[in-house]
Amino acid sequence: MAVPSAVVEIVCVSSRDGSPEKALFYHPGGAASVPLVVGLHTWSYDRHNQIAGMLPLCQERGWGLLLPEFRGPNLVSNPRARQAGGSAVAIQDVIDSVAAVSDRYPIDRDALFLLGGSGGGMMSLLAAADAPALWRGVSSWVPITDLAAWHDENLDYAPHIAACCGGAPGTSGEVDREYRERSPIFQAEALSAVPLSLHHGRFDPATRTWEGTTNLWTVGGMVSTPSCRSLQRCAAGPLSDSPLLSDDRCRLPCRTTLQIFSPCTSMPSVAFPRISWMMGVISSMTFYPARSDKRSSPWRHSQPPRG
Repeated sequence: MAVPSAVVEIVCVSSRDGSPEKALFYHPGGAASVPLVVGLHTWSYDRHNQIAGMLPLCQERGWGLLLPEFRGPNLVSNPRARQAGGSAVAIQDVIDSVAAVSDRYPIDRDALFLLGGSGGGMMSLLAAADAPALWRGVSSWVPITDLAAWHDENLDYAPHIAACCGGAPGTSGEVDREYRERSPIFQAEALSAVPLSLHHGRFDPATRTWEGTTNLWTVGGMVSTPSCRSLQRCAAGPLSDSPLLSDDRCRLPCRTTLQIFSPCTSMPSVAFPRISWMMGVISSMTFYPARSDKRSSPWRHSQPPRG
């Protein structure tokens, strides 16, 4: 795939296994430090997956963009499938690539944002749980949260999940451990400390496990006010017409917000056309101007931009 001239391909050496791993990187230029968006590719693709959607929006805002490979597609056809699919080395690749560009370029280390959908949504949660203090904000769209459950729910993806985890669930204790360690549902405690925005389609036919996303949101201390609504549902109209957290009762004194799309369906039909809204969500974080209050102030969204 052709890479725009403004984007450079870099190589980052893994701190875990010494493997040279590729990533794509854009910096707007100049000596001033800029925020960095780390965009994660979807389940079946590679580092080139998010260029068209994310690069123009980062260019408009004068932000940096980092697109790591993290061992490639989570597919049977990937010779490194066992290293992909949310493995420890794949997670480390994301962290290492951020460190590499932050050392080489003027990046605002207090403004690192993580963004992904579907398989990238899963990876955004895993990378956030691995280094919760690193991120100023994390936006995860239609993530897979429980790989073992998804293996049973989606037969089209089951062979690819098994290729990443070393077999089907129940094959052995070691395989079951792989499923557990690669599933964000078991990382709730770490994620409860992350400024995190979760989004999922109620009738998503691909990832399906939206219930897992809601479960993730309600465990590990993520919800500190039981009287508040657990779901913020979208109206039947376009996603951009439905504000997040428009009801003050849902402005929880915790680090996580959740939106369930209904009747919206899947990542391709909802989130990809709304990447600009994701960026707007990131732009509107009230805690961005000052990091000192990161741990104490609730994370809130403004209304999604109209039009």
